[in-house]
Amino acid sequence: MKSLIFLICFLCLFSLTTMGEDFLSKDSVDLFKDNNWYIFNGSMELGNPGKRVPGFLMLGFFEPKAAAKNVNKNYFPTTKREANGNKYLLMPGYKGLPEYNLYCNKFFLSKDGEVEISFRSKMTADENGKFQEKCPVILDFRCRNDNVQHGIIKQRYPVLTSKKFRPIKEWKTFKYKIKVVGGFVYSVAFRRCASNPDKNLNGLCFDDISIKYIGKSVKKKTELAIIPDRLISAYYKGEKAVFKVNAIISSDNSSEAVRLYVREDYSNKVFKGL
Repeated sequence: MKSLIFLICFLCLFSLTTMGEDFLSKDSVDLFKDNNWYIFNGSMELGNPGKRVPGFLMLGFFEPKAAAKNVNKNYFPTTKREANGNKYLLMPGYKGLPEYNLYCNKFFLSKDGEVEISFRSKMTADENGKFQEKCPVILDFRCRNDNVQHGIIKQRYPVLTSKKFRPIKEWKTFKYKIKVVGGFVYSVAFRRCASNPDKNLNGLCFDDISIKYIGKSVKKKTELAIIPDRLISAYYKGEKAVFKVNAIISSDNSSEAVRLYVREDYSNKVFKGL
């Protein structure tokens, strides 16, 4: 069983690191390059049950009338816990959400070669407890050359490929080998679409998402995630923002020192270090 190493609570905004302070001046692309090749929180162990899954994002295409019936409904990918303590990601099968893309955090591949992406997946009943038609899931794997804004697709997307798979009611492991070009930031998305907007989708679960170069092992990394006290971390001026930090330590140490920073979006201005 996978486990969380420690949990702390603090007042802060949104940025943390175990690296040197020079990282604070970097934009997101440079941070991805520092992380090299791994998928953040692929184990799903950093989240709190019932809360959003750190490192994952859903962009959906909603049926307006159904979605408007409950504006407080959680359409985010959610952390769930099995009886044995293992955590996993659940994207619920909501009525009014007939199509969506589920994104992992982006990652950087430093060299040409062939990688293997591996994950476990299964389907669950929709929000009404019923199983719907078994629509396939599309794995979208790509990188984009930001220096090329026009031209043919191959020039703008040096790697652009997809794989189709069909989860079942029990956990099943899926593995795909993909040739890659080094020096680019990559993204992975799982696409789902019902046969028409009136149809429901089954719930979809993921766990143990990882990527590695063929013939190479994945080195464990220390991972940390900030968990806000709100589903959407937006606050009015003067409000108290309470966050928790969940962490998995890769070393044999019982604890690690962590420095937390408050940093402004866009300008990267640092307000405070904790």
